[in-house]
Parts: sequence; C-alpha cells; structure tokens
Amino acid sequence: MSRYVGALDQGTTSTRFMIFDHDGATVTGAQRETRQIYPQPGWVEQDAAEIWDNAQIVIARALSSVGLAARDLAAVAAASTTAFRDKLQPLLIGGTGIRVFGGLSVAAPSGRPGPRTLYVLAHVDVFPAGKDQAVDLVRALADAGRKDNGNLWFDVLQQDGRPNHFTLFEGWRDRKAFDASITTAHTKEFRQKLNPLEGALYDERLYQAVH
Repeated sequence: MSRYVGALDQGTTSTRFMIFDHDGATVTGAQRETRQIYPQPGWVEQDAAEIWDNAQIVIARALSSVGLAARDLAAVAAASTTAFRDKLQPLLIGGTGIRVFGGLSVAAPSGRPGPRTLYVLAHVDVFPAGKDQAVDLVRALADAGRKDNGNLWFDVLQQDGRPNHFTLFEGWRDRKAFDASITTAHTKEFRQKLNPLEGALYDERLYQAVH
C-alpha cells in the first residue's frame, strides 16, 4: 500500500513538487524557476510548454532524491492544473500524452542557464530485451557528459510502466559546447553500442529559450 502523496504547485515564479508521508510530514521536494517573458513594457507572459516540461522534471527529481517511483504515491494533487490545460490546449496538435518518469540518473546542476543555453531532449527506445544494457549505457553517458566542458546538467529519466523508454534531458552553455560534446569518444561509443538495441530512431531535439 502506498504511504506517500504528492503535491504539484504551479506558482507565479516556479514549479514545485512536494512529497508527504502518511502523517503529513514533508519527505522531500523539488523546485524549478518559471521563466518570465516580457514582450513589451507592462506585459508578462509564460511559456506553457516550458511549464509542462518543468512539472515533469521536478516530479522526477523529487522521487529520485528519496528512491521512490510513481507507484509509491497513493495520490497527487495539483494546483493551477485547469488554468494550465486551458492555456495549453489551443497550442496542441494532438493530446498532451501524459507520461510519468522516474529519475534513473539525476544530479544537481553544475550551472545556471543563460541567454545562450541550449536545451536538449533525447528520447531513446530500445527493444525490451536490451533494457538492462541500455540502462548501463545511458548512465555511463550521463556520468561522462556531466564532466564535458560547458555542460550545465545531464539527467536521465526512465518511463514508469515502460522501462525500455528513456529521456535524456541536457543543458549546455551554448551550441558550441553541445557540438563539441557529440564529437567526444564517450558519445560516439554510446551511439555505436546503442544502435543495435534501438526499437525506434534516436529522437534528439534542440531548444533555446524564447526571449
């Protein structure tokens, strides 16, 4: 029986996820700032897609910090969910496709994002039989990647209920730092060893903050 509950709070300046035990005591939490966009004097906006990504990140980080998985939560309450979905819905081509992830390899960021920061999301699907080998590969890549010049963070998430699917969430000081990272020996070795395990094409997407 699950002993914990989670609470997701979307505030004006940050996204926060807290975990509480059966007695109501705080077990852990994670928080991530929400970027404020000022398109013109007197106006302020927020990026709904960024808020969605932040929510997934803080949940994964909070769970992994105490060795829990989504199945350990009896319930999750969320504030501002209706307002968030109302804002997001007109932007969607399809559904939200909600997926729950646990932190497989998550570490504290080594730096803060700046105006030239490059955000990288890579989705890795492998055949179920190759799951354990893929776990070793993505963990090794994250460990090495965090040491690369210009890396700000390198987190690996594993999808609950679908353990052969992984998402790599990386932050790089700028595009030049990222380009240098993909030429390193450990990245080339990762791609080479991953290739025969893949059940779908390696899906890597690059993002920059909208100013």
